[in-house]
Amino acid sequence: MKRRTWLEFFSAIALIVTTVCVGEERATRPPPQMLAVQFLGVEKDWRNAGFDEAEVRRQIEERLRRAGYRLISPDEAIHFPEARFADFEVHVDNVLFYYSFLVFLKLRAKQPLPQNPEAFVTQVLWSDWEIGGIELHHLERLQSPMLKLTDELIQAN
Repeated sequence: MKRRTWLEFFSAIALIVTTVCVGEERATRPPPQMLAVQFLGVEKDWRNAGFDEAEVRRQIEERLRRAGYRLISPDEAIHFPEARFADFEVHVDNVLFYYSFLVFLKLRAKQPLPQNPEAFVTQVLWSDWEIGGIELHHLERLQSPMLKLTDELIQAN
């Protein structure tokens, strides 16, 4: 009988501690960050070489949503002081039998100007890049470094 009483007592204590800890975690978890994703430098004729901007954007946005980001348009981001911008700059050059590429990702936050609180500048909080080469007519392979940079952004923030 004594063993059962002690077992019940410690089980009750464990349940209370678990409930309190889980409750604290939920209460202290910050709201999702608002993020506007932009693609800069992507040319329309890349689709002929296999790059599908809409598909890459869909995959990037899906990963960001799963990570807890609330995605908004760049136009909407202007109206929210806490909104951030994720800029993918993509540069591709055709060099004889392959494409050389540079994919640069920047995370920017708005900083209000003291003279006019509605005006702002942006500050780069985080950035990284990938550089490489791809066979001609296989620009779909740009997707891989872009997704890798997205994962690094999620891990860093």
